[in-house]
Amino acid sequence: MIWKTRRTMGGGHHPEPKVYISDKIPDSLRKSMQTFQAKNEIPVFLKGGPADKALFLTTVALCGIGILGVLRFVWSAGFASKKK
Repeated sequence: MIWKTRRTMGGGHHPEPKVYISDKIPDSLRKSMQTFQAKNEIPVFLKGGPADKALFLTTVALCGIGILGVLRFVWSAGFASKKK
């Protein structure tokens, strides 16, 4: 059995389809759609600006604190202090 890979399929670059945004939506929504659908290197969860960056960094910090708390609990449960 031969699996399809980029080499066997040709791997050529396909042109991007044209983005069509309806004329029946409000201008503010159209602008927002164009911002979030823009072809650039910014991830979609950061395209909202500084507020999105702050929320993302807060989420990462809270996840880090949670992971450290779990590791601390596992350490304290695994190596309990000996009572005299």
